[in-house]
This record gives sequence, C-alpha cells and structure tokens, in this order.
Amino acid sequence: MVYTGLDNNEFWKTIGISFLCFRIVYLISYQSGLVVRGYDAMSNAGKSMWGSSCCSSILSLWMPYLVVKIGLANGGKWLFFDYPYKWADDEVTRMACIMIGYFYADLCDILYYNKQWGKEYWVFAFHHIAAIWYFHQIIQHELGQGSLLAVCLVEFSNFFNNNRYYMSKIIMSNGQTFAAYYPTINLMNGLLFTISFFVLRIFGFGHIGKFVVVVGCCSCVCSTAV
Repeated sequence: MVYTGLDNNEFWKTIGISFLCFRIVYLISYQSGLVVRGYDAMSNAGKSMWGSSCCSSILSLWMPYLVVKIGLANGGKWLFFDYPYKWADDEVTRMACIMIGYFYADLCDILYYNKQWGKEYWVFAFHHIAAIWYFHQIIQHELGQGSLLAVCLVEFSNFFNNNRYYMSKIIMSNGQTFAAYYPTINLMNGLLFTISFFVLRIFGFGHIGKFVVVVGCCSCVCSTAV
C-alpha cells in the first residue's frame, strides 16, 4: 500500500478547522454558568481553565475513539503491541493535524493567562510546544504510525483527570463541592484515573520505549555490520 501523505493545503486546512472547533467549544464553555453552580464565582483565569478543560475532555474521548477504530480495522495489531514507525497513513496524519490544532488553541490561553494559571504554567507551555513539534515531524516525514496512535490513546486518562477538576469546582446547593457531596463518585473517578494512567501512560509508554530502544539498537547494529 502506498501512502501519499497530505498536501500542504489539506495540512493547514485540517489544523485550522481543528483550531476553530476547539475555539468554539472554548467560547461555548463561558455559558456554563447557566447550568453549573459556582462557575460565575470563578476568576477570568479560572473560567479560562474551565474552558480549556472542556476542550481537553472532548479530545480525550475523540482521539481514543479514532485510535481504537483504526486499530480494530487492522486486527488490533497497532494497539500497544505492534508499532510500525517508518510510515504513517493519511488517516493518522489527519489525527496529528487535529492534535496540532488543539495544542495551538490551548497554547494561546496558557500564554495569555500565564502565571494566573499557576506558577507551573511554563511546564504546560513547554509540553504543548514539544507536542506541536512532534506531530509536525509525524506529518512532514510520514512516519511514526504506531507511536502516534499510542500517544493519542493515552489522552483517555485525561478524561478522568478533568472530571476531578470539575468536581472540585462545582458547588452544590448546601455549599459543598461536588467531590465532597458525592465522595463515592469522586473515589470511583479517582480509581479509574489511576488505572487508566497506569495502563496507558506507564505500561503503554514503557512498552513503546522498549520497542524504540530495541529497534534503535537493532538499526545501529545492522548499519555497523554493513
């Protein structure tokens, strides 16, 4: 099978659409006060972080869905246990464009609010810039099919992390936070986050790292032998 890759117009068009979609979600999130008690009491930076979390929640469900869809369509061989890295097909490069659009959109808010998001804001900024660079490499060189799918799959753990944030901000009628009012739900969400984090980020990324090291060593040995 030949993978032609995306042309320059489709590349920027997909990134632009992704950026615009996440900006729309972000703006819609400012209406959360209509249904979320405690939202109106947040600072502007707090509302911005809430909107950013809403975008992250959508991404954390959308990307894993696409990963599983692609993986199952190919017998599940790309879901953690086989990592083709010398090529990337059009569907996966489009996923990379979507991720780039998201990171550009979120980076705008990080840089605008900077320290108002916390002293560690620069860590998030560095993470986003590094991620944008990584996904650009995937598209430019048409490689990293397996690693990109794995990277997008780990986004799922963010869904539960965002839920934890929401539950700490939503205020119930008695003045308690949602997390304090429903401790069982909060506990279950925490357990799901812990499990997903371990399976996807620690085990999954560890497996990818092992694969990359083995492939890299084998490549060096082979090239030296030749």
